[in-house]
Amino acid sequence: MRRLQPPGWPEPRGYANGIAASGELVFVAGMIGWDETGAFPHATVWSGYGRGYGFVPLVLPVLGLLWLRANPEPSSSEASNPEERVS
Repeated sequence: MRRLQPPGWPEPRGYANGIAASGELVFVAGMIGWDETGAFPHATVWSGYGRGYGFVPLVLPVLGLLWLRANPEPSSSEASNPEERVS
């Protein structure tokens, strides 16, 4: 088994760019869209916490949590007997 390291790319820390095993099978755990210097060439949805996308990636999870807090799921006893609930 050997690690695959594209020429000129920075040495990875905590992961491998690829691994070749017996029979030259290549296993890839994920894809990263950076260039040979280790930088992202274009803005992504997470660049600047979503600045280029109107901060939607930052705000949407917060709004979802606020909605869940304001609209809790009924407990299992309430869900089993909806007629017994007082309006």
